[in-house]
Amino acid sequence: MSALVSNLCDEVTAILNATDFGVECTATKSYVPSLELKGAGETVYLTVAPQTTGYRRDSRSATGRPVEIGIGIQRRLPREDPDTVVETMLDVVERVATELHGTRVAALSAVCISIQNDPIYAPDHMKDVRLFTSVLTTQWEAVQ
Repeated sequence: MSALVSNLCDEVTAILNATDFGVECTATKSYVPSLELKGAGETVYLTVAPQTTGYRRDSRSATGRPVEIGIGIQRRLPREDPDTVVETMLDVVERVATELHGTRVAALSAVCISIQNDPIYAPDHMKDVRLFTSVLTTQWEAVQ
């Protein structure tokens, strides 16, 4: 894995941990994302994982580096009134996207140029394991 991708994941994780999303959140970088449900409680887990990268010749001296980083946003759902928690989580997803969109990481000459939210939430996770899961794919452009 390239140093750029790993370092960008570290920067995104630091940004997420430094931001107040209105709920208790913990962001971690992971190459093998998984969530242990026991003891998950009310904490929102933000898992940052590299997805894709590429190389593009922009000029004789500059190489464009598109990088996609996925962010899994998860929280265990309570048995009572899960709809209220889902609404809160959808707000957290929106806040994460808003925080990152357009963000510049000067040390890496990178900027977040686009964000996709797919799935907005995973109904099968809610039904099968009472877990809210949403995934943001952030697209970054770096120049080296």
